[in-house]
Amino acid sequence: MNINTNMNNIRDRKEDIINNILTEVLEKIRPSGEERKRLRKIFEYIKNRVTACLKNYVNEECFEVSLQGSVAKDTFLSGEADIDIFVIFNPTCTLDPSQILTNFVTWLRTCLKDLPNYTEYAEHPYLIINVKGLDINVVPSFRPLMRNNEVKFLTSVDRTPLHTNYILNKLSAEQRDEVRLLKSFLKALGIYGAEIRIRGFSGYLTELLIAYYGSFINVLKSSRQWRPFKTCIDLEGHYSNEEECLKVFEKSPLIVVDPVDSKRNAAAALSLRSLSIFVLASNLFLHKPSREFFHIYRKGEKLEGYLADEEFRKRGSTFIAVIVGLCEKTSPETIWGQLRRIEKVISQILKERRYAVLYHDSWSDERKIAIIAFELAHLLADCYEVFRGPSALDFENSVRFIEKNLGRILAGPWIDENGYLHVIRKRKRCLEHEFAEVIIPTIENILSIGSVRAVVHTLAEAEKHVAEISGKDVLESFRQWVKDFTYRNLVLDIYTASSDPDTNV
Repeated sequence: MNINTNMNNIRDRKEDIINNILTEVLEKIRPSGEERKRLRKIFEYIKNRVTACLKNYVNEECFEVSLQGSVAKDTFLSGEADIDIFVIFNPTCTLDPSQILTNFVTWLRTCLKDLPNYTEYAEHPYLIINVKGLDINVVPSFRPLMRNNEVKFLTSVDRTPLHTNYILNKLSAEQRDEVRLLKSFLKALGIYGAEIRIRGFSGYLTELLIAYYGSFINVLKSSRQWRPFKTCIDLEGHYSNEEECLKVFEKSPLIVVDPVDSKRNAAAALSLRSLSIFVLASNLFLHKPSREFFHIYRKGEKLEGYLADEEFRKRGSTFIAVIVGLCEKTSPETIWGQLRRIEKVISQILKERRYAVLYHDSWSDERKIAIIAFELAHLLADCYEVFRGPSALDFENSVRFIEKNLGRILAGPWIDENGYLHVIRKRKRCLEHEFAEVIIPTIENILSIGSVRAVVHTLAEAEKHVAEISGKDVLESFRQWVKDFTYRNLVLDIYTASSDPDTNV
């Protein structure tokens, strides 16, 4: 057997393994016909209730109630659907748009008292109704207007019906399954969702990528060619060339021009970190495929606070956290926007004072409490070093970096905001820096505001505050975050998964 024949056999076997994995995953994440019917029935029920309610306040000819989102496009994952219902008002037909946005939730809550519901806040308030354990988002929006040959949107969500129509016309039934595979892959990596907390891939972005590249595997393969801040995907050819596109969206790690709005980047929320995670994971999956790359096979491991504190003591670092009490009626996006800004401010001040900030992150129940946490180099109890590796976009050197450090890693590898791999590993000599007594006063000086409940220096203390303020029901979510904050070993988990001998060639 010659070399070419052998290589072809290896390639064919790998393709068979990938196809078997994708078939197995799809069987678990593709919704059944019965599930689709149930969701449609719930939509029709709420649609009729909402229509009957709003007729008391607005002429029925001036609005329509429409199914939107992943359920409308049939790209949702089995068992994970939220129903998005949009009430689309004609802005030239009825009340002033500002009056509608002000009164919309009040009108609905008056009529729907018999259904569990609560108000959520984004760009403007909307209502979430719970029916048989399923959350249904009821959102006010407006039909776009044409002015000077340009489409004008009164609110950002007004594009959503156009997005839905575009995807319905663009994707085949088979490609909708490809979207599901991509979503599951992204969820396993923790980078599915455009919200500030995640800064990952939105559902619409996953659909556009499948529409452009044709399949899940093609997206993974094509990501090898993506270059941060130098890649423009323009499905409808709104721009004459890539250079023109890059000039318009010059600060975006990845550009995917919105087919229904040429001035909008559908990947605007995507961070360089999330992009780097995706590219590295895509390469690893194609190199050594495994079912562990999909969210249904990922285990939400938890770690109690006192055990995390022991880990920090072992590696000689200091944990500091600010406990923040949240005001009512604050949208999750506002909460996370503030948390991320505070993280950066504190981190920058600590670095300016020559403190080594190893890692920072935040957690919140998005209702009552938020925690802004930092790991700082203490270097008294143990000996270690923070070692920076190559860019996660450099696949071969990333693998060498991981393999070289196996057995020495205390935490990581993780990917920083600039896309580089980092690990905490033991080293031969220890440096001693004593600064713990300065850190707490520094943070208190920065955040001496009424919303700060406390500054703590152990995760056990933080966990106690969570239980007291928000209740024990959220401890499972908190302990999952504690595990991720402590070990930050997503990249190592991915690498280990791709080395599974049962699913690799």
